Amino acid sequence: MDDRGLQEETYRLLRQVPRGRVTSYGALAEALGAIEASRLVGHYMAINPYAPEVPCHRVVHSDGRLGRFSSPRGPERKAEMLQEEGVRVERGRIVDFDKVMFRDLWGDRPLARLREYQLSLLPRLRLADGREPYSSLVAVDVAYTDLGAFAAGALQGLKEGRPGPTASIHVAAPFPYIPTFLGFREIPAIKALLDSLVRRPDLLLVDGNGTLHPRGIGYACQAGVELDIPTIGVAKSLLCGEVERPPAGVGDASPVVVDGEVRGHALRLSNGKRGVVYVSPGHLVSPRRALEITGGLVAGRTVGPLLRAHLAAREAAASFKSGRPVAGLP
Repeated sequence: MDDRGLQEETYRLLRQVPRGRVTSYGALAEALGAIEASRLVGHYMAINPYAPEVPCHRVVHSDGRLGRFSSPRGPERKAEMLQEEGVRVERGRIVDFDKVMFRDLWGDRPLARLREYQLSLLPRLRLADGREPYSSLVAVDVAYTDLGAFAAGALQGLKEGRPGPTASIHVAAPFPYIPTFLGFREIPAIKALLDSLVRRPDLLLVDGNGTLHPRGIGYACQAGVELDIPTIGVAKSLLCGEVERPPAGVGDASPVVVDGEVRGHALRLSNGKRGVVYVSPGHLVSPRRALEITGGLVAGRTVGPLLRAHLAAREAAASFKSGRPVAGLP
């Protein structure tokens, strides 16, 4: 299922909402198979090319607020259209919301199938250091524009500790951004990048969660299993688990425990609320080794290779848009 397919399925679901009733962004997202897609549903409403046949004016917030509307008169026009259909609106809210809320949406639930696929990878996940020693690493990041995805990799020698060159590649971006479904958006671009390298690195470093994930298999895990490469995830936010103790000084780390098991570590890069990252194994790496390797890559307030990959991805996107060639591959 790609972005176009999800968009069309959303509009098909919305066509089921009858005149005189409303549904919510969350209800449509749940009918797609994941409440996390609520914001994406809002985006699809804003770009709806089939209105009024696909009645996006019948989509409101789950508390009865009207929400936005792509019309010169915005929510005011949305209220008028709903009242013409017999739905009462007062002060920007639906009156008797529970009575007019339509929940009987039915469809193929494509995002639920993708979630099932993620869970099917769990038996293949390995969190042991089975492919040591590592001599090279590539950190990856992906930037997006309306022209597609720009994946960049920053190479790093682990034995000598020196940064290597960066590489980037431009591919289509067929899957939209949905929280907890990041792998389906980014892994195709990362695979294209790795396939273009003359020499495949020993280790992959990604900006995202590995085992520190509500389902135990985050973006870094999915990438590691699908690409069959040892992978480490470094995330800016903690999706689940409890930090045993806040890491105090710069360079300090503390285990993150989920269901009584250490799944990763909180690593302090700098002082302040945003100075902590969360390191967890993706595949073929243990939590302790993931922390050791990541800690050795810290430069100033950042994980050096990830910052270089981020900057290279942005530069590739800007270069492509301006007509300059994207950086070559080593």
